[in-house]
Amino acid sequence: MRLCAHVRAGRRSAEAAARDCPAALSAATGVGDEADRGRSASTIGAFEAALYLPGVIGSPAAAAPQLPLDDAANRTVRRLTEEAGLL
Repeated sequence: MRLCAHVRAGRRSAEAAARDCPAALSAATGVGDEADRGRSASTIGAFEAALYLPGVIGSPAAAAPQLPLDDAANRTVRRLTEEAGLL
């Protein structure tokens, strides 16, 4: 939504920053322990956590049977979310 608003308003630098946010979060795809979950489950958990942090969704828990991220992975998602300028 922000990206579209920036494009319509001609704010090119803000548009570029908004476009880069998802790319910055792509590092979150491998934060979960792959010894007990697959890469896709780790990615889903990371994006759920990233959406939860700013209050977009009400819980960081992914639907069963997926496992929740551990504390270390959640801290990494928080750091990446902050670095992307989303918090």
